[in-house]
Amino acid sequence: MVIIIFITLLILGIAFYQAIQGCFSAMIMAILTVLTSAVALNYYEPLGGLLAGRLGAVADPSALLVMFVIPLLLLRILFDRLIGGNVVLGMWPDRIGGGLFGIITAMIMTGMFMIIFQLLPMPTSIIGWQPYNSGLGVEDGGPPRWASKFTLATAKHLSDGPLQPIMSGGNKFSAVHDDLMLESFCLRNRPKGARASTPDDAIEIIGAYIVQLPDDDYLAKLPAVDRARLKKEIPQINDKDSTPDYPLLSQREKDDTKVLLVRVSIDESARNEDDNWWRLPATHFRMVCESGRSFYPVGYLTYSARWNVNTSVSDKLITQIGDITVARPWQAKGGPSRLAVDWLYRIPSDQKPQYIVFRRTAKVTMPPVTKKGLPKAIEKDKEGKRIQIALSVKPVQGETKLLPFGTGRRPFNPEVVKVRGQLPDGVRVRLEEDPRPEAIKQIRITDGRLQKALIDGAVADLFRSKKRGVKYVTGFFVPGQDTVMMYVQCKIDRGSRGASIIKNLKPTLLLSTGRSVYHKGAYIFYSVGGKKQVYFYYDSKASKSRIDSEFSQKFRDNLAETERFGIIFSVPVSKNVAVVGVTFGVGPNYKFYTVKPLECGRRW
Repeated sequence: MVIIIFITLLILGIAFYQAIQGCFSAMIMAILTVLTSAVALNYYEPLGGLLAGRLGAVADPSALLVMFVIPLLLLRILFDRLIGGNVVLGMWPDRIGGGLFGIITAMIMTGMFMIIFQLLPMPTSIIGWQPYNSGLGVEDGGPPRWASKFTLATAKHLSDGPLQPIMSGGNKFSAVHDDLMLESFCLRNRPKGARASTPDDAIEIIGAYIVQLPDDDYLAKLPAVDRARLKKEIPQINDKDSTPDYPLLSQREKDDTKVLLVRVSIDESARNEDDNWWRLPATHFRMVCESGRSFYPVGYLTYSARWNVNTSVSDKLITQIGDITVARPWQAKGGPSRLAVDWLYRIPSDQKPQYIVFRRTAKVTMPPVTKKGLPKAIEKDKEGKRIQIALSVKPVQGETKLLPFGTGRRPFNPEVVKVRGQLPDGVRVRLEEDPRPEAIKQIRITDGRLQKALIDGAVADLFRSKKRGVKYVTGFFVPGQDTVMMYVQCKIDRGSRGASIIKNLKPTLLLSTGRSVYHKGAYIFYSVGGKKQVYFYYDSKASKSRIDSEFSQKFRDNLAETERFGIIFSVPVSKNVAVVGVTFGVGPNYKFYTVKPLECGRRW
């Protein structure tokens, strides 16, 4: 409200002052103001680029202020000296004419003031006045907006027409900035800790993809699993429920759009040096097409063994571009120097991307968009070093749910993978060697932990002991201190007829690094004659690629009475590695992905 009152009074004050100066003087001032504003808006960026090294985020507004005010003052002084007299039309015509020309001058001057003000690295709200909301729709209007729009429209008209020959090689202002007010708002839109400016070489484009299914010839060359994944994931990403509409498109344009994926690489110089975090709002990545129109990302991709779209949509189904941010930590020692981000743009099908501007100062030309499909989940720089990728969400600790990739009915469905170093509930092994229950076929204990075992029999026998104070093994033995134990717990579908597939299972954990980990053991609980039975095997030194044959036989024979079963894995400890899925090696219907990556940074 304060800025609206101030601008209103400023417009009226300038117009009144010009009115009392007379029509002729006001006309000259209006002409000079219009010309200098148009030239300043066209040429301020080259000067701002020269000043960016010293002035940073205030380089552009400073350049625009200098290029508008100084030429205007010099030209006014020059005209006053060359034209000493005045033309008097009579009091009322002189006052009315002066007032009309004064309004033009006032609108241009206050418009330039507001544009310069909005180019400054301040919050999105200017003294309580916010021109746009998170959906890039107009929030507040009034004289500040009218003056800014009038000034920009005048500059565009002159750049497109009368002044085009002198405008930086003939470039049209409208072809570079279709909405400078919106651009300014988008640059001011940033979370706490995000930078407002960046070096001009802070961004590279690794690749650009149209998110469409590749040609049949290309698909035929892919492995069956990869082909199935593309056919499933690309339509999901293309769907407007996943990658929503760009909010500034007309209804007609929304009916014919394409999803463009642009993988950019951001240098460490774009991070916040105070806490070493990259904070990258979607509004800082303006894509300009050959038509001169600008577009901002409507989301970005993450990867946890499958592609996921991250976006923000309001209750009214309007994409909240201003709320979309990628934030990742930078490691000072041993970490990657660049961050890769996969931005998703939904644009009209007839638009051709030309370049991307990152934080106003960094500009990079778009490569030819000839690829169809999706990029690689792992990226490396020119030296072959792995780039930190913003394709994985922050890993969770403890446990995470699993979701199937394929469809159809299965005899079992893995539901959760969790970090756990203890033996499964219901399995007990006594520390003393004798007497051993008959259910224990093999046993090896090291440092009070289970190193190897094969248990097949009644659960009650494992708990029965005539001695008091009997101690039991509570956890798994793992060689060294660099591994973490995990379970994959599964739910049984007793109505399924596919139990025979169990004998071919190859349980394997999928890691975020692309590595696979074979299982080290498994357990199953079932009932025979009303008594609870268990089959359990584990070997800390052996990674088993195939499920134990006797285990699979127990499963098939007792499917109707099976209560639960699980698979045991030993995974290398690392905060930079996460579990992203599990596969059983018998087709895409038996590949399951984590809802969120599971961190491997803690033992238990």
